[in-house]
Amino acid sequence: MNAKELFFADHKPAGVFSCGKCGVIARDPITADECCKPHICPYCHKEVEDKHRTAHESCIYNARIEKAEKLKSWDGWIFLDGHGYKEGYFEDLQDLIDWLDDEETDTRPEWAFVCKTVPFKGPDIGNIIEQCCDDMYEDAEDSLSGLDELESAIKEFNEANREMVSYYPDYKRVVRIPSPI
Repeated sequence: MNAKELFFADHKPAGVFSCGKCGVIARDPITADECCKPHICPYCHKEVEDKHRTAHESCIYNARIEKAEKLKSWDGWIFLDGHGYKEGYFEDLQDLIDWLDDEETDTRPEWAFVCKTVPFKGPDIGNIIEQCCDDMYEDAEDSLSGLDELESAIKEFNEANREMVSYYPDYKRVVRIPSPI
C-alpha cells in the first residue's frame, strides 16, 4: 500500500521501507507494500482479520493437531495454549482435566500437546571467559587469575541445579483429553 523508502538525515537511503498506510517498517518494498493488504488464510481460504498474520491461529492449531502423532496416553507435562493459570502448561493430563472441569466453557478441547523436557544447560567456563575477554587484547584469557576456582564454582553450581528442567510444547505429538462424564 504505497511503500515509502526511508532515508537517513543526510538523504542517503536507509535500505528499509515503510507501509504507506500504517508506517510499519519492512526490509523490502514488496513486504511494505503488502503490509495492510488483506491476507487469505492458506488453511480455510478466508480473510485473516489481523493484518500482521498470514493465517488464523485456530487454523494453525488445527493443522498442527491433524499432522501430530496421536498418543493413547501420556504421563508428563502437557500444553494447551490459551488455557489454565500457568500460560497453558499443566503438570499432567489429570491437572488439565481438573482445570477444565472447574471452568464453565462452551467447548472443551479434544487434544493437548505433550511437552518436551529441556534440561538445565548451565554456564560454561569457556563461554564465560570468551565473553569477559571479548573486548580485551589478544590472548587476554591467558592473563586471568582464579580460573581454577571459577571452574570449580561453576561445576558446583551446575551440579546443584542439575534437576532443573523446562518444558516446551512438542507440536508433533498430542494426547486426547477425555470427555467429561
